[in-house]
Amino acid sequence: MISGMPRRTLRAARAGDPSFATGTEQVQDWGGRWWEYDITIAASRDENARALGALFAQIVDVGRFLFADPDAETSSSLGTPVVDGASQTGGTLNVTGLAAGSPLIKAGAFLSLGTEGDTRFHRILADVTPDGSGNAALSIVPSLRSSPANGAAVEINAPKVLLRPVSDIPESVANGDIHSFSFTAREAI
Repeated sequence: MISGMPRRTLRAARAGDPSFATGTEQVQDWGGRWWEYDITIAASRDENARALGALFAQIVDVGRFLFADPDAETSSSLGTPVVDGASQTGGTLNVTGLAAGSPLIKAGAFLSLGTEGDTRFHRILADVTPDGSGNAALSIVPSLRSSPANGAAVEINAPKVLLRPVSDIPESVANGDIHSFSFTAREAI
């Protein structure tokens, strides 16, 4: 069980250099964006705790895992969207296959593209209402890192993010034999 919600942060590759005389700052944005999570999971002393310990030992060895952000789920009535058009780049993703008359996709919702080790996680930046044919243009962050194939699945209902721990995953045992695991993980890109 996850203790509380994981903390999600969108990191940006940029640097600023303030002037010592005026305080004005010049910022260089290098364009890179990635997700970072602080995750705490707790389990009582039983098979679940041992299974979690084994899972996290395997994650440290393998280095990457798919994480279903519990805050990222949306309505399952949106249809089965797919990428609409090849060679897409930037911060807009054209999709088709949304349910006719489907509800508005609200700003702040998430989506994922790709499968397994190629999964990419994005946030939708503006409200979207699909047209009568189930087409929509989604404004997203971070921008597409690579062009998805035409017809590739777009997961909006239960998107996942591909993460890797930034260090070993410690196991703590508290009174009552409650095992907890707290760690930071970064999007594996």
